[in-house]
Amino acid sequence: MDRQFKNTYNKMLIILTAGLGDFIEAIRVLESIRKKYLSAKITLLVSDRFYSYVKNCPYCDEVIPWPVLKGSAFVAGRIPEYIKIAIYLRKQKFDVAINFYEVGSGKGAFLLNLLFKIISPGLSIGRNTNNLANFFDKKVEDDYTMHKSQADYYIEIAKLLGIDTIEKFPNFWFIKNGEISIPEKRTVVGFGIGSDRKTRLWTEEYFADVIKYVRDKYNAYSILLGGKNDKEIAEKILSFSSKEEILDLTGKTDIEDLIKIIAKMTFVISVNSAVMHIAANSKIPTIGLIGPGELDRDRPNGEENKIFLVQKNVGCNPCNHYECPLNNKRCMIEIKPDDVIQLIEKIKIPLNPPLIKGE
Repeated sequence: MDRQFKNTYNKMLIILTAGLGDFIEAIRVLESIRKKYLSAKITLLVSDRFYSYVKNCPYCDEVIPWPVLKGSAFVAGRIPEYIKIAIYLRKQKFDVAINFYEVGSGKGAFLLNLLFKIISPGLSIGRNTNNLANFFDKKVEDDYTMHKSQADYYIEIAKLLGIDTIEKFPNFWFIKNGEISIPEKRTVVGFGIGSDRKTRLWTEEYFADVIKYVRDKYNAYSILLGGKNDKEIAEKILSFSSKEEILDLTGKTDIEDLIKIIAKMTFVISVNSAVMHIAANSKIPTIGLIGPGELDRDRPNGEENKIFLVQKNVGCNPCNHYECPLNNKRCMIEIKPDDVIQLIEKIKIPLNPPLIKGE
């Protein structure tokens, strides 16, 4: 019987070398695949940037890190590592290999096709983004006019594997004991301030204005979230703010800590980053500053009445640039603090006792 008509697979390879936010969107689909194919050996190929968390994923049997750089899954200087991984995967003789993420360019399509030829699975499944990936045996049609989110495409791929029921929300896994303590019985607001893409960064003064607003109105405790490369952004925000009632956690949390602490937030305000996706998938009210992104494609999974996305059409967005070619980041600058404050007012937030002077 032709493998593409099998209703079970013994050895499966899942490839998702995109960013952390995209992986967060895929977790519930991975769990659904695991439940469907309980006896299969599932190998997961992921970005080396978050391998430290994913290596403990309970929904697969083996996790392999794949070197990436700024959204590119093929970096010239890492070719020897890619060849080594590809040869190892070929030896596994997978019944099926699935590429979850979009194919971003002709070059990427060529290299991905080459990788699949080397791996030589019985069946290949993936997304035919903008008609660049016709080489997959089974494919989900994908282009930017379809108004679908990344999560929608992941679900369509799962359906090609015979999976009809998808978990509504991801079940994260936790290995460590202990948590970062935050004030109890307070409104706690998380601010996702960082992104690898400079085009997605919001103005530090704007963040400070919103922090002041939630502090004055809701007696809110604000927490700055980001990686070690976002320390300078955090310092600028703090320079525009009264430092009381603000906790700077940039560079101080790993992925597991980040997931745990976001789960304690009253709501989260974030640029388009993993923080936004973690918050929405944790059913936390989330305000996402989309800027250069594609509104439908970047929309996170979550409870619809708790997701608020803001974007200003400035003529040149959406785009996928890491640096603004116009050098003005107008799409982010045009998102004003008042735009965010209007969305905050749509969230049902309990009023805390007002601050006492000198508190």
